[in-house]
Amino acid sequence: MFELTTTKMKRSKILIMLALLGVSASFLQCGSDPKPATNPQDEQLTKLSQTWKVSTSTAASPVTFNSTPVTGYDSFTITMSGTAGNPTFNFTTSGRPVGIKTPWDASGTFTFETDFNTVIKRNDDILVTYSVSATQLELTFTYTGAGFTGRTSNVEGTWKFKFGI
Repeated sequence: MFELTTTKMKRSKILIMLALLGVSASFLQCGSDPKPATNPQDEQLTKLSQTWKVSTSTAASPVTFNSTPVTGYDSFTITMSGTAGNPTFNFTTSGRPVGIKTPWDASGTFTFETDFNTVIKRNDDILVTYSVSATQLELTFTYTGAGFTGRTSNVEGTWKFKFGI
């Protein structure tokens, strides 16, 4: 009888050990949940979302109009912001030149175009070609319209803005 009880206890211990090993193995197989796929437009929005200042550290003029350097934009900034998953994001500008027309309104919105890695569209339907890195932003667009604020100067033509952070 003692022998029978010992055998049952041994079998119980083995079954318990096997059950514990099975549970442990199932936890090892789980791992962490994979990261959800990132939307490439959201990645671009993340790069663009900050305050950009006209870059005065380069030898070339940071602002050109029809390939001619333009003055008065030394303190010009553009701040872009948005929410991941939202196709429309915002911009605000400051330091626009005083007394001359500019192709920038004080604020507005952008949307990504089909080639979202290089083209965005302003709320006034102006297509803007851009290149962005962690520290630099370049915006190029052809402006048509009367311009914003100011009383002199023509603003219709090709504009190029170079920004840094």
